[in-house]
Amino acid sequence: DGSGIVKEIGSEVTTLSVGDKITINPGISCGKCEMCLSGQQVFCKQFSILGENKWGTFAQYLKLPEISVLKIPDEFSLEKAAAAPLTFLTAWRMLITQAEIKPNEYVFIHGAGGGVSSAAIQIAKYYGAKVITTTSTSRKIEMAMNLGADHVINYKETKDYRNQVFELTNKHGIDVVIDNVGQATFPTSIRLLRPGGRLITCGVTSGPFSKINIADIFWKHLEIKGSTMANQGEFRAVMQL
Repeated sequence: DGSGIVKEIGSEVTTLSVGDKITINPGISCGKCEMCLSGQQVFCKQFSILGENKWGTFAQYLKLPEISVLKIPDEFSLEKAAAAPLTFLTAWRMLITQAEIKPNEYVFIHGAGGGVSSAAIQIAKYYGAKVITTTSTSRKIEMAMNLGADHVINYKETKDYRNQVFELTNKHGIDVVIDNVGQATFPTSIRLLRPGGRLITCGVTSGPFSKINIADIFWKHLEIKGSTMANQGEFRAVMQL
């Protein structure tokens, strides 16, 4: 996560000036390969993430390619500018590019207290979806409702919430599941989906290995997609919200 003020620019930079307030896309690509030139930077063989496999933003200065930063209005705070890209980029690509959510679809989001999940709640509601999410405390339940969630389930009080979800969706089932938890929730994510539903995964905070019933996937014609970060075009779309 990072934002800042431009202190120096290279000779070929055309969109920025010294003194500009900027926000940063933490996904860095080479900018030269076929994937980058076609706008699919996440598929670049040199793709990396600031703070993960490149030095991060906990520094006084940071050198970045022009395409990885975006000028922001003066009234947009640096704190908000730093908080938005990593989580909102990830959630945007999952919901808009990968899942292609539609108005009135049921979207189930695990772990409302997390950064990507809280961003996903807001994006899903912005596009007219009905959001069901989970969390573990009354404080987080209130937070999720304030972000726009239609229903919040306390997963500590309700261990098996599948029946509750089916009741909440009028036995329709979930159209799209956003899962960044992994091992602990993946089997449930699959079972919550309606026939033809889509599961988008971006994380494995509980572990990377999970036992699932493969028959559930082909009998229900499910789609399972992975997603990590976002392309530069998606970065700019997110920051226009």
